[in-house]
Amino acid sequence: MQSIKLILPPFSFMVDEARVDVLEISRSRLIDGSEMYHVVIRVNYKGVTSRAYTLDVRDGDDLVYKATVEVNKIKWFEYIYGLNELRKVIS
Repeated sequence: MQSIKLILPPFSFMVDEARVDVLEISRSRLIDGSEMYHVVIRVNYKGVTSRAYTLDVRDGDDLVYKATVEVNKIKWFEYIYGLNELRKVIS
């Protein structure tokens, strides 16, 4: 018998020091038959919450990888411009 792990949004997970909220997931099938998921996320980093935006991912590992990339972009922006500018740009 197979075991199925099902997590329904909304849910959150941590990437580095940031919380990534998964708000919505939709699935589409590509022409070659593979599946692609459109995941609406919101990132909360040091009390600054981003707007909701979409990532296109193939599976859970791809979601974690792309969320890590997004968090690293936010960290670099904070390092270069500061937290106040980050708050203005992503909120």
